[in-house]
Amino acid sequence: MKHFEEAMKKIRPSVSENDLETYKKIEEEYLRTARGAAIKKEAPNYFG
Repeated sequence: MKHFEEAMKKIRPSVSENDLETYKKIEEEYLRTARGAAIKKEAPNYFG
């Protein structure tokens, strides 16, 4: 475990903070639309 911890001190993230924020926004938008679609599927359709 010591070697792993030493290696972790030497490496840098492969994704920048800016990219991380972009991916978080994409995820939030996806989850919002996916939940909306799931709710529409579950709700009974009284029209038509």
